[in-house]
Amino acid sequence: MVMDWTYTGKDGLSRAATQLYEQRKRPCRISPLVFMSDPDRTPDVLAVAQILPTGAALIYRHFGADDKVVVARELRALSTKRGLQFLIGQDAALAKTVGADGVHIPERELENGKHIRAQHPDWLITGAAHDLDAVHKCATVGLDASIVSPVFASSSASAGQPLGTAKLTEMVKAAEIPIIALGGINEETASGLFGSGVAGLAGVSGFVKTGIKTIMLSGEHIGQMEKLHGQAFTPGWPQSDFAEHLSAQTDDVVGIVNGGELQGFVITRTSVDQAEILTMLVDPTHKRTGLGRVLLQAAEYAVCQRGADILFLDVAADNPVATALYESAGYHRCGVRPGYYRRIGGRVDAILYRKHLP
Repeated sequence: MVMDWTYTGKDGLSRAATQLYEQRKRPCRISPLVFMSDPDRTPDVLAVAQILPTGAALIYRHFGADDKVVVARELRALSTKRGLQFLIGQDAALAKTVGADGVHIPERELENGKHIRAQHPDWLITGAAHDLDAVHKCATVGLDASIVSPVFASSSASAGQPLGTAKLTEMVKAAEIPIIALGGINEETASGLFGSGVAGLAGVSGFVKTGIKTIMLSGEHIGQMEKLHGQAFTPGWPQSDFAEHLSAQTDDVVGIVNGGELQGFVITRTSVDQAEILTMLVDPTHKRTGLGRVLLQAAEYAVCQRGADILFLDVAADNPVATALYESAGYHRCGVRPGYYRRIGGRVDAILYRKHLP
């Protein structure tokens, strides 16, 4: 099966991947846009997965994390819903357990690729390579593509001397399988790959969207807060409620504003060493862009500054997206409020969560 890629948006990396896809020297089953997770540089892998375009590939590298099975299952579900290729780094057993689309093999274990291919002939399998010999090895054991690094200077602690585009181009010409470029890839450097013949680009921190900033909201935002809250909840809060929270000495009201537009906000209340999220929401037109996680992190920071070491919240039982967000962020269920949320067809329970803050 040859990978089919269609992208018409404005994201710089995705547009670069589109051009590389059109310039491919040979068919390739792997997406031209590959995100590789890293626990240090991309700790919130779910947030990145939520903003990847349809058709992108996600390689989850857990490096022995205790919650690897939980995270992998969540990523599997999210990848299925969003049309992503989902691979597990190094761990074929975990890939089989969660039903991943395949695996990515580190260079030192490329020989295992022959056995994995024999056991799972339909899997997508990539291998890491730092030189042409390793690329030849990837081809010999039957992998779909070789992810070659580092192409450009990288912030990775394990990155060596950059190959540069000239050497990379020569490797592509000599390789028997498609090559995907990794190392120092971002919107600025991706254009340097044009004309090299690589089958796509892979990145780590280059996929992290920067520039999302939170601010303390004020009275000028009350109208927008009321509107957004009314869209998310029935009934919504009146403007007087938001005015009270803004003036309350115990409360923090934090939001994300872009170009004068309120895209989301969170309200917390702190009492001595405990705090609660009273409400948190994102404009429906900006969902699945990572704003919810940014707000959640801002809420945690705000209450920590006030001295709280435990944070509570509740979420409607019929809101699996919010449930996944909180649980992936380290919140644990601690109770239920029966029939707490009103719906047109009746009422649903509120699930209570808590998290011990560092």
